[in-house]
Amino acid sequence: QRLRTRKAESPSRLAAVVPDDRIVPPGPLPQLYVYDHCPFCVRARIIFGLKKIKHELIWLANDEVDIPTRLVGKKMVPILVWTDPQDPQKITAMPESMDIVRRVDGDAKMGAGGPVLKETGASEEFISAMNEVTAASRRLTRPRFAGSALLPEFSFDAARRTYTERHPLDAPSSYDENFKRSSEYIPQLEKALQKLDPLLHSEEEAVEGGPSYTDVDLFPRLRGCTIVKGVKWPQRVRAYVDKWSEKTDIPLYDRIAF
Repeated sequence: QRLRTRKAESPSRLAAVVPDDRIVPPGPLPQLYVYDHCPFCVRARIIFGLKKIKHELIWLANDEVDIPTRLVGKKMVPILVWTDPQDPQKITAMPESMDIVRRVDGDAKMGAGGPVLKETGASEEFISAMNEVTAASRRLTRPRFAGSALLPEFSFDAARRTYTERHPLDAPSSYDENFKRSSEYIPQLEKALQKLDPLLHSEEEAVEGGPSYTDVDLFPRLRGCTIVKGVKWPQRVRAYVDKWSEKTDIPLYDRIAF
């Protein structure tokens, strides 16, 4: 049998590319190797979004070992691969989320001006409340991350099994059992979010003084919680999550929440 082929669409029938106001850095685009669910990867994505720097996202399967090992010596993400525009032979592969954030924010060679993040620290009360949200969310988010058919890092069974084995939960340890008990855990998460709500400086920033490294830490934690359907969010925290999703161009999980 012969395969039928179609003529290529004429340019006039193709959808136009939408305007893009991101800054194109000199040289090859920076490459960021990530998992979608990973809060450390979201940290690295934040600074590219805030500074509107065009870059390439490369999604790795959760069980991928060879690629990160070749780049930085072991299985880990995020990894930034960047070619120095002034020396094309100088290619840097950098791990560690906050190191990536500082490099991108402070390096004028990226073409996006000076640093935008402040070093403003959070109070012990704020840090404690932030950690409580993370602790309360684990039994809800981990079964959903591993069970989602839409996250690229979990496209394969081996990748899903790798995640569950590397991210064990205390008894009850079964991801399925924890998912079934969501109605028990959601109120605990809501309580933690309520505790955080009055501590937020505003819908725009976690602490006073402008965008800071506290925001880089907080937003990824809260974004992960949006994969949990049925959570009642306090007003300020919800507005903060929506605002940071918009300003960093990092989508939330609300439309695929379950």
